[in-house]
Amino acid sequence: MKEYSKLLKKCDTSYKILHVSFLKKGHIKKIGYYSEDKKRICTWIRYNQFDPDIVSIYEYSDSLETKRTYYSNNNLWKTSSYLNGKRHGTWKKYSKSDGWLVKEKTYENGKLIRKVKDPLSK
Repeated sequence: MKEYSKLLKKCDTSYKILHVSFLKKGHIKKIGYYSEDKKRICTWIRYNQFDPDIVSIYEYSDSLETKRTYYSNNNLWKTSSYLNGKRHGTWKKYSKSDGWLVKEKTYENGKLIRKVKDPLSK
């Protein structure tokens, strides 16, 4: 539990319920906080059920949810965000070997407004 404490301490809400769920093999599937009205708040950590070294970190604030997913080699895999449950903002995907940005999409209230493959190529 110590490895989660740094991320989970960011939650300054006075009322919170810690939630932990497990995979069948006993590995943690997800861990995070619920508010009194049963909404996810603050930071959540979720592990991939097929590869527990792949981890996603979710940040919740009001109606915005942001997500960062990391490969098993700790390189950033992808970033995404939702506003009121709809895709919103810039979504990015990176290569596993060198962390190179390979795809970028921009959404506004659930609608795709821009798509770029290999945005950093010349």
